[in-house]
Amino acid sequence: MAIEHWRQILMLLFISLVFIGAVNAEFLRFKHQNSPIKEQCDIFRGKWISDPLNPPYTENCNSMDYYLNCLKNGRPNREYLHWRWKPYDCDLPHFDSEIFSDMMKDKSFAFVGDSLARNQMESLMCLLSKVEDPQLVYQDATIPRTRTWYFPSFNFSLASIWSPFLVQPDSPIVDVLSRQPIRLHLDNVDSSWASRYHEFDYLLVGVGAWFDHRTIIMENNSVVGCHDCKYERMPEIGTPYIYHKAAELAFNFMIASEHKPFVMYRTHTPNHFENGRWDQHGNCNRTMPFKEGEFEGDERDRELLSIGREDFTKAANSAEGCENLRLLDIFHLSVLRPDGHPDKYRGLEGLPNDCLHWCMPGPIDAWNDLMMEMILRRREELEHGY
Repeated sequence: MAIEHWRQILMLLFISLVFIGAVNAEFLRFKHQNSPIKEQCDIFRGKWISDPLNPPYTENCNSMDYYLNCLKNGRPNREYLHWRWKPYDCDLPHFDSEIFSDMMKDKSFAFVGDSLARNQMESLMCLLSKVEDPQLVYQDATIPRTRTWYFPSFNFSLASIWSPFLVQPDSPIVDVLSRQPIRLHLDNVDSSWASRYHEFDYLLVGVGAWFDHRTIIMENNSVVGCHDCKYERMPEIGTPYIYHKAAELAFNFMIASEHKPFVMYRTHTPNHFENGRWDQHGNCNRTMPFKEGEFEGDERDRELLSIGREDFTKAANSAEGCENLRLLDIFHLSVLRPDGHPDKYRGLEGLPNDCLHWCMPGPIDAWNDLMMEMILRRREELEHGY
């Protein structure tokens, strides 16, 4: 009799917990859908606050590159997983995979750019793994980093398009470790993404990491200079000019296109190498975020950030029809997180430490919190007719 009594109590307790969980999930969903965040709240200005919750996914996610899986690669500390980005004037809800999948039903989305754009896209796929694991449906034969995945349950296509300069290289950039000069046509947008621009409802564009690479610059099919080619007898062209011209050309293409997807342009992302450069045994072994004002990025990163912001502002204000062009300004929140990189825990023997890409899970997941909020805001604007 006593056993039966306790069995009934346990069953009631279980049902209560399930009910509370369902109510809580629905409350969080309602809170996100009815978030008080308005345009006057700058979601890019804020601070990192302690967060006792577990990360939104685990190291067992199948969608991340192995060199980003810091926990599986032996990183011993987990403190970096328990921080949340908090804007000063409002709350930023965590990414909600169910709401996002509802918004993306019958849609297509592309991440265009370098390996950091892919880093963010893989974070998105891991966040969406609560709903469904995607199917790889396309891999470019010439550029294997260009791929497309498909989520059948909500008919959603997600592409990663490798275009680290946004402008046209003379030949596909396949060997990422090569130090040979890359020929760049600074007056032609890269066809790898431009030819597919019309396919997508949403794009996130992000570059910057490759602009210090040795490059031969061409305009009108003629060599006009070179970057970091000291042995070549040609004018030296600095990184800022190349970055500016590439961004300007890409924005001009978007503005001129009749197709108007929702485009988010991601600002340059900072590195956190200390005790030397990436090729001089530099590392990033901090375990806590920086305090406000403790570090604002190195000079080169700040310069590219400024150029990107200026080029975006110019493009957004240049003509009508730019309402679907927005800036995803991740620099400030990222510069405060030296603890979020793989460093030596990248599972690759004999290669430099990584203080540029981001551990998964980790701070980069906040980029997708911001991205989702930007999409929600734009949908709200469209519902109100502007």
